Amino acid sequence: MYAVLQLPEFHLQSALRLNPCISWNDPVALTKEGTAQGTIQQVTPNAQKTGVYPGMSSSAALARCPQL
Repeated sequence: MYAVLQLPEFHLQSALRLNPCISWNDPVALTKEGTAQGTIQQVTPNAQKTGVYPGMSSSAALARCPQL
């Protein structure tokens, strides 16, 4: 018997849990380590509302949402 757990945005949820001053309602994005531009990997729903999505560069994401 096997079981599968699907945890969407697991890394984002764990990062927000470790930092209590930032909430899930804030525009937050996680970037991939080791890249020169910092590619966005996961975003909160409020960040998506401002036009930030996974796959874009961090500089483009900051241009769309300065509060990121």
